[in-house]
Amino acid sequence: MLIKNYNNLNILFDKKLELILALYAVYLKKHPELKEEYDFIEFPPVVYVEELENLIDIEKCNELIKYLEGFNDCSLSANIAIGLTNDFEIDYERIDYEYIKKYMSYGTLEEFVRLLKKLANEIKWDEFINQNKEYYVNLVNRFSDFPANLDLNDIKKYYGNGLISYNYIPSILMNGGFGTSNKLGDAYYIRGIQFYDKTNDFHYDPKYLLECMFHEFSHPLINPIIDKYFDKFTNIDEIFKEAIKNGLPKCYSQNQKTLLYEYFVRTNAYILTLKYYQEIDIEWIKEHGFIHLDEIIEFTLKNRSKYETYEEFFVEEMIDYFNNILNDTKNNDKQK
Repeated sequence: MLIKNYNNLNILFDKKLELILALYAVYLKKHPELKEEYDFIEFPPVVYVEELENLIDIEKCNELIKYLEGFNDCSLSANIAIGLTNDFEIDYERIDYEYIKKYMSYGTLEEFVRLLKKLANEIKWDEFINQNKEYYVNLVNRFSDFPANLDLNDIKKYYGNGLISYNYIPSILMNGGFGTSNKLGDAYYIRGIQFYDKTNDFHYDPKYLLECMFHEFSHPLINPIIDKYFDKFTNIDEIFKEAIKNGLPKCYSQNQKTLLYEYFVRTNAYILTLKYYQEIDIEWIKEHGFIHLDEIIEFTLKNRSKYETYEEFFVEEMIDYFNNILNDTKNNDKQK
């Protein structure tokens, strides 16, 4: 459901994703002891969540729950949802089938989608959506506070290439954010909105919202570059150990490529956000293992403009710089 288009950003409510998240939320309300295992799911104390509990008889969804338990990547729900039609059918032209299959440890995608569609029909999900449309629209509008001069062409100018469309999907049933794209090149920024018990209300920071958007829209552009040149990173073992020692979160510590994705996506998101906000806090990011972020940002700001595309800059200068960053840090420490 398109809520509005804002400076070429499609702001959406996705009923397929919302149903999958609702299954998680209702299940976790019944089993709060599993909350830490699924920390990307939220079930805030609002009437809407109570209505979901009344709508979905979770005890009759055992097979669907087995599928959710078998999702080995917390972004799998989003990747499945954006690859389905509004009739809960798989769109094979759009869906990243091989990626999804790789991270499903139970059953088949076809069977999961069949069960999901069956549930949607049984609970009259479309009718529920229509009854709550005003609520969704108000929520989405509230959590879509982007700068008036937002220009998504910034992404194409910065990288030298862009994506087909840019789509933003907020949900109060999720914590954190995901960035993904389908096989046609449509990019998605899927954002959870947290509920604060102290204020008894939802909260978000517009500056952080924008930086996260650039972060998530950068992943489909950065990740293939890392994949392509990964074997040229000669110090990755040391950098990886250093990051883990300095607080790298578990979700980033299972794959060395993931660490590189995050280093360069965070760098570029910061730079893209500078056009709109001058003061951006990155200290908390550095405290989570990304201790060289300042240096990488400074080097990128100084040298990116010498090249037509970001990939050219990356190959010609950034890889060598990153390979020497540990030595540079040690030398700077000695001089101090």
